[in-house]
Order: sequence, then structure tokens, then C-alpha cells
Amino acid sequence: MVRDHDYLHPRCYWATLRNSPIAVLGQLGADSSAAVEVKREIALLLIKRREHDQALEYLRDVQFLEQGLYGSGSLQLGRTLKALGTVYMLKGAKFYGEAGDCLLEASRVFEALRGCDTHLRDIQQKLQAIQVHKQGR
Repeated sequence: MVRDHDYLHPRCYWATLRNSPIAVLGQLGADSSAAVEVKREIALLLIKRREHDQALEYLRDVQFLEQGLYGSGSLQLGRTLKALGTVYMLKGAKFYGEAGDCLLEASRVFEALRGCDTHLRDIQQKLQAIQVHKQGR
């Protein structure tokens, strides 16, 4: 049984961690580049925990903030769009349309930048997987 004061227990630790962004973001400023990185890291943790809906909320927020901070052709935004597409894929075939849209947009960003071949190959594989699924139906 988990006790409320057992802060070292994974469930209690996660509950504490989930509440800490409010305090951290209050200190950093909700739209600062540091706050955006905190939100991105939280989204990645949520993905690992298979909490895809909550991860999408954070990633959409990161996307909006990155567009303002770095511009629509930034590496940061490309990475976020790729992450959004990946999470939509993880949610299942019902969300492949959204996944494809995000991945195509990420691909456009990475094509305009130099040295993003790894990102582009990964996106291409994901888009091909979506296409194979659509053809198999």
C-alpha cells in the first residue's frame, strides 16, 4: 500500500513531479525558452508513461510557443511537429490523419534546414507505415 508520505514510491514521485511544472513555470515565465524546454521534457515523460492525450496537450502548447519564439521554420518546431506526429501514431489508426499532417509539416521544416537527414529518414519511414496501413484496409 502506498502511503501519502512515501515520496520515494514511484506513484508518489510522479504525482509530485506532475504538480511541479506549475511552480517551475511560474518562476521561469510561461512563455520563456526555458519553460518551453520544461514542457517538452514533461511531454516526453508522458509519452513514456503512455499518457498520450496529456502529452499531446503539452506538445501543442510547445508548438504554439516555439512558433512565437523561434519561427515557423525552426529546428525546435520541426522536432515538436515530429513528436506530435509520433504521438498521434501511438494513439492508433484512428489518428493517422493527424499524424500524417504533423509529419508532413515537420518534413517541410527539416527539408529547409541543413543536416536533418536523420529526422527526414525517420519521418519518411513513419509516413510509409501510415500509407501501408491505409492500403491494407
